[in-house]
Amino acid sequence: MINFLYLFLAFIADIGLGILFPTAFVGFNISATPNILLIVLILITYKEDVLKSILLGFFVGLSVDIFNPDTIYTYATIYMLTTLVVSAWSTRINDSFVELFLVTLSAVFFKELLVYMSNVIGHNYILNFGNWGALHLLFTILFSLLPIIIAVFVKLNSIDVNVKHKQRSKRWD
Repeated sequence: MINFLYLFLAFIADIGLGILFPTAFVGFNISATPNILLIVLILITYKEDVLKSILLGFFVGLSVDIFNPDTIYTYATIYMLTTLVVSAWSTRINDSFVELFLVTLSAVFFKELLVYMSNVIGHNYILNFGNWGALHLLFTILFSLLPIIIAVFVKLNSIDVNVKHKQRSKRWD
């Protein structure tokens, strides 16, 4: 239940940052996409059941699609694929800060790449990959660094608390 609260707060934060820093995919100006919702989703589904992760990714993406009528099922598919890739990757890494940071940063990159491909292939946008990378992707990655750092620290702290709680319960047994 607490995870849904985190997702809701991340959704509100994304909307707020989207209002403060309007974004445009087209890439004619410098832009950045707030990815707080994706960051929280990735850290919630980290090392969870694959089916649960995919379904949660689909429904979170669908909630984004509801507020963007032009992209119906686009973000649902993109978030679902991103959580699938992260779920497959997360089984091969440890719970260190660097690895969790890189997984989350890679998820942001992968999501943005899928959005680019969706817009170029599905919506017939004509946009040079280099221009898009320099004017949008770079600033999106930079814009995501601080939220990723904060979220990874919170996640690692919660993992440590859960491990300590399990150790205490074993002592009582």
